[in-house]
Amino acid sequence: MGAGRPGYDRISIGHAFVKYAEENSTCVTVPHFAKTVGVSSDTMLTWCQEDPQFRRLYRIAKELIGVNRLKCTQPDAELILSDSTYRGTLHHYDYDIKNDVRDDKAYESSLRKDEASTPHTNINLTVPHDLAIGSNIPTAKVSD
Repeated sequence: MGAGRPGYDRISIGHAFVKYAEENSTCVTVPHFAKTVGVSSDTMLTWCQEDPQFRRLYRIAKELIGVNRLKCTQPDAELILSDSTYRGTLHHYDYDIKNDVRDDKAYESSLRKDEASTPHTNINLTVPHDLAIGSNIPTAKVSD
């Protein structure tokens, strides 16, 4: 039967996870549910690798958790998440964004590699003091 104690019915737990995430707006992480059935979130991840049916239910529940997390950014929510916490972990709960984040990171990595392999030339510019401090200089002085 894989990870976890013998006798666990993964599919029943998967359905319970979906129901729990749907009915409990304060369920904003997998461990919120996992502790209620006596398994760890790591065990649930192992089950996802081993069982396609459980994986499907797990993904549904994670998307519901993502909705709960979004609701928790509203000022009248029972449990309030800061905007930075919500945005910082959004890719864990939204599978479309997860793929976008991976693509963005791969693109940024390729840019860094290109930049590191491109020779750079340093140019020193001398700027009048008034320009350097951001003073407004009449156009007539600049164009002379």
